[in-house]
Amino acid sequence: MTSSLTIALAFFLVCAGSFAAVLYHDKRTLWTGALAVLTVISLGVLLLVGAMIIFNVTGADHKVLLGILVAIALLILIATLLFMVTVVVMFLAEGVRILTKEGWQVRNMLSLATGILLVGYLVVWPFIGRLARQSFTTYLYEYVSLVALYLLFLVSMYALTAILNLYNPGKHQLDYLVVLGAGLIGERVSPVLAARIDRAIGLLAQHPHARLVMSGGQGPDEVIPEAVAMKNYAVAHGVPAERIILEDQSRTTYENIKFSYRLIKPGAQVALVTNSFHVYRALLIAKRQGFKCIGYGAKTRWYFTLNAFVREFAAYLKITYRMQLTVAVGIAALVIFDALAQRF
Repeated sequence: MTSSLTIALAFFLVCAGSFAAVLYHDKRTLWTGALAVLTVISLGVLLLVGAMIIFNVTGADHKVLLGILVAIALLILIATLLFMVTVVVMFLAEGVRILTKEGWQVRNMLSLATGILLVGYLVVWPFIGRLARQSFTTYLYEYVSLVALYLLFLVSMYALTAILNLYNPGKHQLDYLVVLGAGLIGERVSPVLAARIDRAIGLLAQHPHARLVMSGGQGPDEVIPEAVAMKNYAVAHGVPAERIILEDQSRTTYENIKFSYRLIKPGAQVALVTNSFHVYRALLIAKRQGFKCIGYGAKTRWYFTLNAFVREFAAYLKITYRMQLTVAVGIAALVIFDALAQRF
């Protein structure tokens, strides 16, 4: 039992130490979410092994321990089921809400479509598996199921990592706050963009020597560059014009970050400010360009956040398409190997 405790403790320390190292070095990686989960799991294993040793040393009735473990397992099962139901209902309900609030456009249907796909995967897909009795359809079903499980795992790690990247504990002496642009309404900033600027203004008060970089060019349907409208909004809300730098050439998030860093002194401490659902992808883009920074998120209406999150995850898949193709091919190879093993 002592050796089991040693192994469990070592497993926990490795997981917790790795998680702490990633947080300290650079948390803009999906390993942040994965290591957070592994740390919690390893802690559970450590507590379980410790409880078993205590029961053995004290000579307590193992039926009590078994009862506790069964109760914990049931709680985990119930919590998992409730979580799955809650997620499905949330996507369906908020999907309908965004359509009624924002209009019946394709980009507003992502939440509802995700909810429908989840219902299909959890309820309909198992029944389809029973019909797949021919060898080809059986292995096709196996492949699609494995890909779906991988995507569910990936989106879970993406969501957890995105949440962890919203929090920046400790003191940060920021030199620049880069506010990423969004659409305009005439010459005025949209509510989404206003939320980003308000968040940056709040942060600016905490960093008296920092400057704002308003980043956003002029789209084909816009009257003025987004950066100009953003500056006008900030000045109207009390920010001195001399503390604002304009970057008015960018058209995408990639260009927002690339062009903004051209205006920033080398070695400066930088934070990207955008909506919460957009922070992680922006940080990931900055990392791929070799820029070190942290991110702060502005609050957004919940139904809009869910819909935007689906869009952000799709964009993440596009950014990492080579890795995703590699995984898809690897899963196909496993299924083919399984088919050959069954045949021979």
